[in-house]
Amino acid sequence: MDKKCLLRYSLIIVGSVLMAVSVKCVYNPVGLVTGGFSGLAIIAEHVWRIPLWITNVVLNLPLFIAAFFILGRGKVVRSLVATVAYSASVGFLPDKNIFGGDMVLVCIVGGLLMGVGIGLILSQDSTSGGVDMISVLIYKFSSKIPVVWVMFAIDAVIISIGVFVFGIVKAAYAIISVFIVSFLSGKIIDGPHYARAVMIISKKKTEISERIMSEIDRGVTGIPSVGMYTGSQDMMLLCIASRHEVAKIRDIVGEVDGNAFMSICDVSEVFGEGFVKNIH
Repeated sequence: MDKKCLLRYSLIIVGSVLMAVSVKCVYNPVGLVTGGFSGLAIIAEHVWRIPLWITNVVLNLPLFIAAFFILGRGKVVRSLVATVAYSASVGFLPDKNIFGGDMVLVCIVGGLLMGVGIGLILSQDSTSGGVDMISVLIYKFSSKIPVVWVMFAIDAVIISIGVFVFGIVKAAYAIISVFIVSFLSGKIIDGPHYARAVMIISKKKTEISERIMSEIDRGVTGIPSVGMYTGSQDMMLLCIASRHEVAKIRDIVGEVDGNAFMSICDVSEVFGEGFVKNIH
């Protein structure tokens, strides 16, 4: 396993453990349903005494089977690592109420841990299974809808279910916590800027551009360029993408041409198809 791959899986595992800590030691002890399969697992444990990790595994199994045929082997394997790391962490972490009954701290700290965890996982072109994977599957067919906001919408439905078990007050705290999670994970995925400009110089420009357009559904522009040292004329590829998509672009370029030159720059504002349409 090379260093890049080791770093990717290390970040996925760290993110999974942070998610597990937020659920097992922050949310679950006070019955705070923050959405996701973890929220459903909290409901199942409090109502039927089913362990958190069992609910997580049972709900994720059919989802992974479907994702294998839609997302491909690479993302499914990474997501499987995240799900196994999360389930194992939830199983082994002690049942400890860190913040007692302080719902404000539970809401904020739980949101920070969960937001960073999800952000780390999604930034590595992976998911933690559950609602994360459902959101990515939806994004696969409608890339104009941000992943984190699809997650927020699904979480809202699950929180509504939690109202009947834990009451309206805890549901209100859960909504605040989910907003923190969505905001923070979005910042980690996209960074402080909305998009990235990726410039690629390669002898295999056609294959790279075709894969970017078909696998990520982002447009690629060919810009004539001249190497001033050699005087040779070539074509530079330009693609505007989110940070989440840039991770996949890096993989594509690396797989097609290991000798390619690639530069990634921050873009503060992007107007047009697939980004912000209103320029007024």
